[in-house]
Amino acid sequence: MSHSITERNDDMEGYFAPTTIDKYDLKRLRKKLVMTQVEFASLVNVSKKTVERWETSDKEITGPITTLYQLLINSPELSEQFEIPKMIYPLRLKYFF
Repeated sequence: MSHSITERNDDMEGYFAPTTIDKYDLKRLRKKLVMTQVEFASLVNVSKKTVERWETSDKEITGPITTLYQLLINSPELSEQFEIPKMIYPLRLKYFF
């Protein structure tokens, strides 16, 4: 587990914002959310390849994903609020001219 998630980002004074996470943190979050790499990539709006790279690289992960990580690790139910409901009926638009 990354120890840097307790660090405060000085640009975000007054807010708790982790500066980095590592591949173990990210994989733990994905497993906690019970998501595949494809589903997790869709949730955080990145490609599957990006998630693969994050989970296999030894480099620290930085950027907005670190804040999203902190929110989701503490409140995994938030991911359900962003889920697009399955369509029951197909949407059809008709234009009349």
